[in-house]
Amino acid sequence: MPWFKCFVAGHNFPGNLVDESLPVGFYTTCFVEASSLDTAEAEALKSLRKDKRLKLPKGLIPPIDAKVFIEEIIEIPAQEVPHQREGFVWYVMEAE
Repeated sequence: MPWFKCFVAGHNFPGNLVDESLPVGFYTTCFVEASSLDTAEAEALKSLRKDKRLKLPKGLIPPIDAKVFIEEIIEIPAQEVPHQREGFVWYVMEAE
């Protein structure tokens, strides 16, 4: 089965995730094995839902406007998949 590199952006997540008082956004890259581009997108989103780095502190209600976007998906050779998970690049959301 082919591997895919998924570039992901998140918006309007609680700043508590990274000790900020304002909402934050993030960028990360997911590597998933899937049968197609559509399946790769679903697998990347499933992977993010399981990621403990995105778990909200106990008692915090998730914001309704938090969103995750798959910005790009490309098929890659298996030897390009890193041995450890990618990190997150966090930033404070600008006030609207």
